[in-house]
Amino acid sequence: MASSLTPSVPTVYFLTGHGEKRIGDTSPADGASVFGAWLDKESYKTAELSIRVADPSIPSDCDVLVIDGPKGDLNGREIAAIDAYLAQGGRLLVLVDPWIIQGGAGLVAEQLRPWLEHKYGIRIGNDILISLLKEKAIIDLVPDYTALTEYGFDIDPNGEMRGCYDTDHPITRGFD
Repeated sequence: MASSLTPSVPTVYFLTGHGEKRIGDTSPADGASVFGAWLDKESYKTAELSIRVADPSIPSDCDVLVIDGPKGDLNGREIAAIDAYLAQGGRLLVLVDPWIIQGGAGLVAEQLRPWLEHKYGIRIGNDILISLLKEKAIIDLVPDYTALTEYGFDIDPNGEMRGCYDTDHPITRGFD
């Protein structure tokens, strides 16, 4: 007698309501359709989620919650719902641009950032990564290396970067 197996399809929810990138938006600057298409190709189900403030909760079928580039802050009830979801074994992926954190239009800081730092030790700062590959280097976007010093980089004449890499941080520990 053959048994019937029902395959489980993981569901990835993308948070909405704070100016996040949308999985249906094909705009290169503001959309996340490429990310959504890649997840679909890898057999993930994707959906958008707006957490209701009156009854904040994360759906029980949520395998991963993605917060992709919020331009506005989450409120305390939304964060409490996410916290409860994570306490039950949920997973969270937060994608945030560091320049948005530091002010100007669209300040994202007063609830989400302190919660991530206090609860999980994740500090979102004004950080950028620089690749030594010319076609991927953010340095190409800056006409003068000295301009990088305002972001905390110490660049020597040979192009080596110093002062920003933490070899003891749990995420970067063991990297070359």
